[in-house]
Amino acid sequence: MIKITTKLPNSVHLAEIYQSMRTKQALAIPTNKDTFERITPYVLCRDFLVDVYTFSEAKKAFEIYGMEFDGTKHSPSWDGVYLLQQFPDAATKQHFLKHLIHLNGLEHDNQIPLTKVHELSTTECLILGHSKWLMNCLYFSLYTLLLRGFSYDTKLTDEWWRDLGQLKTTDGVYFKSVAAAAWSKVCANLSMLNSPYFCGLSPAKHPTYAVHHNSGFISVLGKHSEQTPSLVRENLHWKLLKQRGLETYIQEKTS
Repeated sequence: MIKITTKLPNSVHLAEIYQSMRTKQALAIPTNKDTFERITPYVLCRDFLVDVYTFSEAKKAFEIYGMEFDGTKHSPSWDGVYLLQQFPDAATKQHFLKHLIHLNGLEHDNQIPLTKVHELSTTECLILGHSKWLMNCLYFSLYTLLLRGFSYDTKLTDEWWRDLGQLKTTDGVYFKSVAAAAWSKVCANLSMLNSPYFCGLSPAKHPTYAVHHNSGFISVLGKHSEQTPSLVRENLHWKLLKQRGLETYIQEKTS
């Protein structure tokens, strides 16, 4: 039987923008065969979890909007993704489990060992993902986006990114902001996201807010309310994906 422990306080106040899907996520690390320690609060904003990896890789501490993690002393697991997903109700968890086939299909098509899910309760799962999802922040940001997106009660086809983009939700806006052609190319060949650096904005050169708002999958390929176009254009991942022919929502600056 899997046991979850934590040294964190029961409640942490985070300043997070509204999300239609109330599914929350938290990072954990394995402490022995059947025990995992939760090392972050449960969050609605996935960028917090991306920050934990980005700043840990850079060996820096960060604090933003109530979230903090000392990457000089602590680290998430790089051996694989250990993620706790807390659903608002039992029905939402069942929608996620139903749609997991689409995540596994994406993994199969890209030679990534399949994600495994352990049900902890009627409203919580432990998700075990392969380390390839930690190749860089784009991979991990996409992974957490899909884990939340697949929690909706909706019919999905093989082109699930189009289906999710039709939802009248905050996530629907995110999915739709990424061009369908870009979704198709990335899903057919995830290696298009490969890069020689973990984050396209260096925590050593850019302030925390810049990294937080302008480094994730949606920031680079799509649009959200808190990104800064000029900072996205500085993002080395954005430049790399543009060179690879992917259409991005943020365009080259014109005179």
